[in-house]
This record gives sequence, structure tokens and C-alpha cells, in this order.
Amino acid sequence: MTPKLPGPPTFSALMLSVILTAWLGLWGPPSLGWIKDWQSLIGGLATAVGVIVAALNVTRQMRLTARLKEEDRIESDLPGMYEANMFLGRFTWLFEKPVHPKAIIRTLESIGQRGEGAEVLGDVKRLLPLANDQLSRDVAHQLIALRQAIKYFDDSEFFSREARASAGQIEVSEPSLVGEAVEIVSISHEAVIAAAKEYEQARERLLKYHHDLTRKILRARVRLLDLRKARNKLLKLRF
Repeated sequence: MTPKLPGPPTFSALMLSVILTAWLGLWGPPSLGWIKDWQSLIGGLATAVGVIVAALNVTRQMRLTARLKEEDRIESDLPGMYEANMFLGRFTWLFEKPVHPKAIIRTLESIGQRGEGAEVLGDVKRLLPLANDQLSRDVAHQLIALRQAIKYFDDSEFFSREARASAGQIEVSEPSLVGEAVEIVSISHEAVIAAAKEYEQARERLLKYHHDLTRKILRARVRLLDLRKARNKLLKLRF
């Protein structure tokens, strides 16, 4: 069995005893008369040390309070962020598929988001009960823009179909108006192209928002871990 040797504190105490014994043997007990002459200075230094220690403790408490507040805020926001991220993921995967934009609307309605315009925010708050107000508004804003773009695209397609059908009828019944009919078909086709472009932009904005939200969640989790480490260090710190 390995013998347990004394640690550093024991050696330090022994060294202090040796030094004091040598001092007393060579010079005798120290004279304390000089303390009277320096009493005011010693008292001032003691007071200064007390003030510094108190200031350090106050600073430590302020830093600890600030970190705890930020930690509480992140812990409060994260559940809603997780919820919003999962909600967006339930339909944004369709953006990678060759589906008609109306399929996005059908998917939204199947998961409970049926309103349009001002009603969207109410749907979002109902579907994301853990999300804070700002997050709910941001998600609603993205959905409103997407729905408007899809409606514009759907209306443009309908107008284009009607224009082509009318042009075919005019070509048979009113040959003199064929030029005007062709112009209307061309205009409707340009409207479809513009609507498709607007839908693509709305889709890309929502995808970017979804990806940014995912990165924000990861950063928040890392920040939360850092705050907890810093908090533990401050709790262990004593002056």
C-alpha cells in the first residue's frame, strides 16, 4: 500500500513554523510600537481594501444578474423557435419538388393554416402557442407574402387560359379581331411569367427565413451553454 504523503498545505505550515522559530531565536519578539505612528494609514488601507472587495462583489453580482436574464430570455424563446422551425418544415420540403404552387396551399390548409390576409396571424398564434409575438408576426408575414404570390400566379394562369380560349373563339367567329385577341394572349402570358417570378421570390424568401431560423436556434443553444459556463464560474468566484 502506497503511503500517503502530506500535501502542500502541510509543507507550507511547517515552513512558516520554521521561519517564525528562526526569527524569534535571532531577533526576539518584534516591537509593535511603530504601529501607533502608522495607525491612520493602516486604517485607511484596510478601508480601501474593504471598498475594493465590496466593489468587486457588486460587479460580480451585476454580471451574474445580466447573464441570468439573458439565459432566461433564451430559455423562454427556444421552445417557440423549435415549434416554428418544425411548422415551416412541414411544407417547405415541397419547394424542392416539381409541384404546382396550389399544392402548397393545400398542404398549409391540411396542417391548419387556412386563413388569408389578417387571418393568417391568428392561425399562426393558434398553431405556434409557444412562439413569442415577434416570431409569430415574422412567420405570419412570410406566409402572407407566399399566399399572395400563389394567388397572383393562380389568377394569372386563369386569365391566360381564358384569353387563349377567347382567342380561339374569336379566330372562328370574328376574324377581324384576331389581332386584338393575340395581343391579349401575349399580355396574359407575360402576366403568368411575372407571377411565376414573384412566386419564386416569395418561396426563396421563406426558405431563407427557415434556414436563418435554424441557424438562429443553433447559435442560441451555443450561447446558452456559454452563459451557463460563465454563470458557474461567477458563482464559484469569491472575494
